[in-house]
Amino acid sequence: MTERLRWLGFFLLLVLEPVGGATPTGLYEAEVSISNRDSAHETQAMKEALRAVLLKLSSDRNAATGTEIARLLEEVRDYVQHLQYREVVADPLPGLKLWVQFDRKALDKGLRESQLPLWEQDRPSVLIWLIVAEESAPRLIGTGDPAGYIDTLQSRAAARGLPVFLPLLDLEDEIRINIDEGDEGLNERIFAASSRYGADAILLGRLTRLPAGGFQAQWSLSLPGRILAWSAQGERPEPVLEAGIDEVIDRLATPVRSVAPSKAGSLALIVEGVYNLDHYERVQHYLKSLREITSVVVKQIEPERVVFLVVARGGSEAVAEAIAKGDVLQPLTPEEGRYRLVAE
Repeated sequence: MTERLRWLGFFLLLVLEPVGGATPTGLYEAEVSISNRDSAHETQAMKEALRAVLLKLSSDRNAATGTEIARLLEEVRDYVQHLQYREVVADPLPGLKLWVQFDRKALDKGLRESQLPLWEQDRPSVLIWLIVAEESAPRLIGTGDPAGYIDTLQSRAAARGLPVFLPLLDLEDEIRINIDEGDEGLNERIFAASSRYGADAILLGRLTRLPAGGFQAQWSLSLPGRILAWSAQGERPEPVLEAGIDEVIDRLATPVRSVAPSKAGSLALIVEGVYNLDHYERVQHYLKSLREITSVVVKQIEPERVVFLVVARGGSEAVAEAIAKGDVLQPLTPEEGRYRLVAE
């Protein structure tokens, strides 16, 4: 039996499972400051809370300020399920607060009618590593950082409904990463050390104070089968770090409008250039990483290509758009649903 036949035979025994994910808590609730309890201030606070909820529910970072939500804001009381006032005496933001919980069923209906680009609620969990290089030597930082950089990342992630967590930075992490060895191979060591945490995605940021003033953040997002990189600059570190979280969501989120159920369903993807088991696993992991795809099964195995049957949200157009954002599969035009694996 040839090597090709061996790995093709092995494929027939595989059972592919859907991608894992995490559903954030509190997506339909928010707490905002309010100066007093009269009706006018209460309505305004409800609108502010609704904007905060829309920011978590939408894949668009500007959704809370878009024109599509004007009607929702005017009818905000129709969507409120519970209200609760509380006095906060501790820093950093003491004063009267209003907690608002919105009716999920009613708000979802309003959002569908408004055609807002939503983000599915089963979202990838992201492990965040942050290296800070200022006047001192570069260092990995975690919770309790006096500069508050980690707090900034976590606060923005919570505001956008992105499930994030931090490494332990314990002795095992220190040994495996050994940041004192320098930059060569550092990213690879960090990504390797991340395997113990089981995250869906790994975000590595390096925040640097620029000689001429201001800050720069360089980001690397590791996903199954691909690594995405970008950078951002700003006068202050907080907006630069927040922009990193926003960019992660731009790259991970699946816009779903839930207005064309007929578009959802099964479709076949033909992937050519699959010559061995490593190629197959690369394609498998990549398809499973796409948030548009809820399940993957093998439909047919042929020499040098595999036909996958996937269940997708948004239909073939949404899947094609998602694949086009990456660099793993190259479309074979003009036939829809046909791709070639890009060589590493």
